[in-house]
Formats: sequence, structure tokens, C-alpha cells
Amino acid sequence: MTIQTATTPTINTLIDALPKMQSDSDQFRKAAARVLRGLVHYALENEPDERRNLSTIQGYLGLPQAKWNGLMTEMRELRGPAASAVSLLESVGQKERGSILSTAANQLFGYLDKQIKGQFEAFADARNAQLVKIGRALHGEDWIAPLARDLDVDLRTAQRWANGTHKVPPRVIDEQLPAICAAAVAIGAANQLEERARILRETAHRLECATS
Repeated sequence: MTIQTATTPTINTLIDALPKMQSDSDQFRKAAARVLRGLVHYALENEPDERRNLSTIQGYLGLPQAKWNGLMTEMRELRGPAASAVSLLESVGQKERGSILSTAANQLFGYLDKQIKGQFEAFADARNAQLVKIGRALHGEDWIAPLARDLDVDLRTAQRWANGTHKVPPRVIDEQLPAICAAAVAIGAANQLEERARILRETAHRLECATS
């Protein structure tokens, strides 16, 4: 999610909407939200537009200790939510600090995991659409049964791919269909050559008849 132009209320809404782990206590959830708000404000102040997103915030939480300490110093100087996050982390013990940061990381991971799954779903839908497009190009409107034979899969499997109830495996698009298309092109080229040879033979025969 992009946070390029987020205002403080928008940031609060964003943080509140992040997935909450049932195992996290309310205390740690509130503390984690405060830390995340601080990190987001820091990103808005210091990062270029293309890095103003939640993946960058997740990257902050994974920094090695030396770089994390440097980040905390910079956030303290910003004042506002960024300094407030640092103040909170400095006011608790190491064990509690680790629990707060772990809770923040889990909330971000939960959100980003959903985003990634959504992207995979979109890619899967695109594979189904590509299968339909290639199937029709190869075999016309009644393409499902012939393509099932080409792919050596059950007809019902091909039908499920065609109507989108099952996702087409990546290997079908990445490996099998290119090979099938290449074979079809080769067969088409061979057929064209055969047709040209037939026309030449007929032309030669007519010429022989005309001169005899």
C-alpha cells in the first residue's frame, strides 16, 4: 500500500486496519500501533515517493541493530509521532520492546501476505484467460476438448480451467502451451509448403499439357 500523501488521520486509519493477531495482547497492539505510526511518519519525511509504502516500513523492522539505532536517532529528531515511537521503545525493557516490535512486524506481515495472495490470484486469473485465448486461436470456438488432448489432461480438468473454477498451473502456460503453439506453427508451415508444392505440380502439369 502506498502512503505517499497520507495525513495523520489517514495514517491512524491505516494502522488501525492492519490485521491483528489473536495471540497479541491489547497492550502490545496499542504500543505496536504507536511504533508503526512513528515509522510511517518517518518514511513520509525521509523516503522518496517510490519507497513510501508498507514494504519499506517492514524493512525498517528488519534492520540490523546498528542501523536500527541510527534510525531511532533520526526519528527522535523529527519530533511528533516519530519521536513518540522512540520514546515508547526507550521507556520499556528489552523483552517488552521485542514483544512490541514483534507485534508490529506480525501486523504488517499479515497485511502484506494478503496483498501478495491477491496478486497471485490475479496472476492465476490471467493464466486462465491466456489458456482460453490460446485454445480458441488453435482450435476455434470448440477448443476445450482438442486442447485437453494436446495437454494430455482430463476433459473435465480443461473445462474447469476454461470456466475459471480451477486455476491453470503455471507449468501449463510456461512450458506446455508454448511447445504446443510451436508445434502448431511448424505443422502450419509444413502444410503451407505442401500446398505450394501441390500448386506447382498442377501448374507444371498444365504447362506440359499446353505444349504437347
